[in-house]
Amino acid sequence: TVIVLNDLFPDALVLAGILRPKGWAVKCLGAMTRYYLKESEAAVYLGKHLMTYAEQRYGRTRNNRIIPVGGDAKFICAAFPSEVPSSTPIRILYSGTMGHMHDTDTLIDVFCRGLPKGIHFTFHSSGVGYGRLSRALEHLDEEKGRQVSLLGPLSDQAWRETLTRHAIGLVTLRDGAEHISMPSKAYSALAAGQAILAICAIDSDLAELITRHNCGWVIAPGRGEELLALLVHISENPEEVHAKRLEAFRAGHSIYDISTISQQYLDLFDLMLEGSR
Repeated sequence: TVIVLNDLFPDALVLAGILRPKGWAVKCLGAMTRYYLKESEAAVYLGKHLMTYAEQRYGRTRNNRIIPVGGDAKFICAAFPSEVPSSTPIRILYSGTMGHMHDTDTLIDVFCRGLPKGIHFTFHSSGVGYGRLSRALEHLDEEKGRQVSLLGPLSDQAWRETLTRHAIGLVTLRDGAEHISMPSKAYSALAAGQAILAICAIDSDLAELITRHNCGWVIAPGRGEELLALLVHISENPEEVHAKRLEAFRAGHSIYDISTISQQYLDLFDLMLEGSR
């Protein structure tokens, strides 16, 4: 048996405010997680921070592995990204669910202050976080509102096309979520050749992914002024954006492509089979 821990439960439900930290449901779910880790032959984590936290709380299996989610890079985008024309704004895309694990407060702060010229945010999203963001921005004045588009979810084909039309992918994690979640949308952004703008804890797997590949920027949650200053910098330095997009594309099509990820699972299965003989 191999347990794959994409998100850690019951911790995710506690952070979302759905369960009380010391309630009976948390104790029961925690016991289940502890049991699965003890009895499984291997556990797969999405990053070292997630693995360390889970091991400290629930114990470890006989074989632990860090295997990223990755993505089908060729399906998402086969061509290197092209430079953004100087006459068009730099477009930043959030695509996918925005739920309890995602930071919205920092975004709301910046949107209410007003975005710098040459920057546009698009949200193709759903979920409780997206609803909160939408409600908070209902009363933006017309000038500020023109730089933010709040749209619905996309079909697969429209999603692929939209990714490639946006130079930057936005990924967010609220404080505390860095211990229990790693957003898979980061890997589709890499495959599409998007630089990544991450709002997350500096000490997180997401932040380390960006630093390791020099493929984007990291701002800690609650740092609205820093995010605004970064957006000014991005708007004035399109060549930096393009350089990070190229690094993102290279990582997405080599290290995090599904062919590479699949081989890591096959290697794990081979190791388990050898141990059973």
